[in-house]
Amino acid sequence: IFKWAVELYLKIKAEQPDIVPILDYVVEQAVLCAEMIYGSGHGEEKKDMAKKQVVKWLEEIGLSIDIDIISEAIEAEVYKQFHQYTAIEIPTDQAVAVYESAESEAEE
Repeated sequence: IFKWAVELYLKIKAEQPDIVPILDYVVEQAVLCAEMIYGSGHGEEKKDMAKKQVVKWLEEIGLSIDIDIISEAIEAEVYKQFHQYTAIEIPTDQAVAVYESAESEAEE
């Protein structure tokens, strides 16, 4: 995952922690749907379908999240589902500290 996408994710997690579980759930469901429809292979088609579905579902509940974050969340979910990867949960207070540290470094 690109550093900037992680920083954006941490920013969302720090500023709007209630959105993260929604994004995670919607991405998980979209990846499962794409996998069921396309089956093995067709990586780009599945990713495109999952992105469109995530955007649609989020819009239906009044949320808008940067497409790059959605794209990286899909990549992470695919890896988690199909490579026996366990995501590392970062507590919100640590996410805020990491985000603020990255922000201050960018200002320098």
